[in-house]
Amino acid sequence: MKRDFKISIAAVALIAGSIFSIQAASAATPIPTNVGAYFKVEQGYLVSWSIPISTSGITGYTVTSSGGQICKNSNPLDNQCTFDSRTFKPFQPYTFTVVANSKSGDSAPSAPSNPATWNSAPGYPAPVLTKTISDTQIDITWVPSLFTGGIPNYGYKVIRWEAQLNGYGDPKNETRVDTLTSNTFSSATGLKPSTWYVFAVQQCNALGCSTSDWSYIATTPKVGAAATWKPPVMINGGNAATTCWNAVLNGGTAATQGTFVKSTKCGAVTIDPATYPKIDSTATEEQLPSIVNKFTQGIFFGGWQEKYSLATWQKIKLNLTPYLSLSSKSVMRGFLIQPVITSNTPNVCTVSAMQVNFISVGTCTLTASAPGNNIWQPSRAFTNSFVITA
Repeated sequence: MKRDFKISIAAVALIAGSIFSIQAASAATPIPTNVGAYFKVEQGYLVSWSIPISTSGITGYTVTSSGGQICKNSNPLDNQCTFDSRTFKPFQPYTFTVVANSKSGDSAPSAPSNPATWNSAPGYPAPVLTKTISDTQIDITWVPSLFTGGIPNYGYKVIRWEAQLNGYGDPKNETRVDTLTSNTFSSATGLKPSTWYVFAVQQCNALGCSTSDWSYIATTPKVGAAATWKPPVMINGGNAATTCWNAVLNGGTAATQGTFVKSTKCGAVTIDPATYPKIDSTATEEQLPSIVNKFTQGIFFGGWQEKYSLATWQKIKLNLTPYLSLSSKSVMRGFLIQPVITSNTPNVCTVSAMQVNFISVGTCTLTASAPGNNIWQPSRAFTNSFVITA
């Protein structure tokens, strides 16, 4: 009986020792903390975390999304991972957890990150219709896209230019006028009589604006160029909800020259304004989470020739606009964080509104950097030079 009791104690001790051993192995791999996530259209889901104080034995990290997607890195000192967005669903929030990997056993999962959602710029309005009202007024109306990008739209930008009367009908940028409205119609007043104009409409949310096709139209009276100039033909494919064709355009031959060769009847298409996106004029800024471990903001600065002639540039009265790339820069929205460019050689060149002005012969040395925000660390300073000759 005593022997059985001793065996039982030994068995209990063995089991207790095994439990303690498992707990000790698990405790030996500390859990990452402060997990943060952010979605950037150009890159995907960016995830960062705080590396444990002791990285002894850690071989890397495994990051798992709430949707089951996995991202790994094999550097115990690397606290960032980027997920390709193609396996994620738009407009659905995802959280992320991080596990520290170790040969002695992985850590428990971290606390979940903040939710991150794949949103985007909205769709573009179509079609844009214009009508001449008088010598100085043109009215514009459009059908908005029902695709909001997953977040509130803050309005529509009506853009107009005077048209250059060339073969391409290019707009004159110096005549550009932007008007923001929450309506799906607008009036352009104070225009020049007998003048061709180009109109476009952008649908906007905090992540960007999408632009419609252009509409060409002239003010009255129809004399001179207003009566004789032929603007480029703008064709929009449309969709069942916005546009239907009433003809098929032949690609053109020497004989047909791209004429309409086949007519077709459009079905009845009804567009209910009640389905238009709701406009929130205050929703102009992206709501950024506050990330403890901010993402690295890389920078590149340059895009110029090795040498420039001072005499030539002063004669044509141009300034140099450098190429500047930042990790935080958006394709659609441009600089989300405004960079700063300074001249290290103000006697040779100066900087004004991101443009470089040539002052004298010599080496122009410029430095660019960008501050940080809730998501991005400040960039390092990047210095580059070029030569200004006589």
